[in-house]
Amino acid sequence: GYTASFSADCSGSIAAGETKTCTVTNDDEQAYITVVKEVTKDNGGDADPDDFNLTLEGNAVDSGVAVPVNPGTYTAGETLLEGYTFEGFSGGCDGSGDVTVALGESKTCTLTNDDIPGEIHGMKFEDLDGDGVKDLGEPGLPDWEINLFNGVATTTTTTGGDGSYAFTDLDVGTYTVTEKQQAGWAQTTADPAPIDISLAEVVEDVDFGNFELLTVTGHKYYSDTTIGLSGWTILIDGSDIGVTTGSDGYYTLELEPGLHEICELLVSGWTQTSP
Repeated sequence: GYTASFSADCSGSIAAGETKTCTVTNDDEQAYITVVKEVTKDNGGDADPDDFNLTLEGNAVDSGVAVPVNPGTYTAGETLLEGYTFEGFSGGCDGSGDVTVALGESKTCTLTNDDIPGEIHGMKFEDLDGDGVKDLGEPGLPDWEINLFNGVATTTTTTGGDGSYAFTDLDVGTYTVTEKQQAGWAQTTADPAPIDISLAEVVEDVDFGNFELLTVTGHKYYSDTTIGLSGWTILIDGSDIGVTTGSDGYYTLELEPGLHEICELLVSGWTQTSP
């Protein structure tokens, strides 16, 4: 912890009867502490070490710059930057950021931060009244496939027993969430708009409502008989597309909630007698 220097008389020759004085001078050596910031950017963060406010014993310091100090114990710290989590201390300091130096000693204390990923949460619910709104008492729908697209690749998850789902560990970016349709159901809510995710952002209530289609069965038959007419087209709400009666004259329709008009496509040479 000390350096030594010698006067001029401490070297050379001495003659007979001559007197010389050799003076040895010692000086205490300077101690140094360097605070270093390391940033893990694996979720789209763009902060650099200089964006963090670092301190040593409460005084501002720059990352990587050695600070001269007297022998003793000092505490390194930082002001946490939004969107980043503090991972811990390493190097010459302990788990609390304390670093002890003696005379002439140099130590480095490293503080590591990691960018925090985003999340998207939502619910898949049975829209019992088909109004596109999750009302009190409408249950969640389990085992439905929900897709997340980031512009490059699609990630898939499945709703839980209560109908909830979550996408976690998301990088900064824009995402599109959709559901995979199931036969016999109609989606009553619009697909969510693209979602912009920032560091540490958690987006809630990205919900999907579905109504289980109603089944309507009818019979196309000869008037005054029960003989079915096959191959006739039954239309819904004036659409040009319908279903065709089977060999026994029966047909089945799946309808969304609301008022519907069911009619038949008349065939030349026939007259409709009912309804």
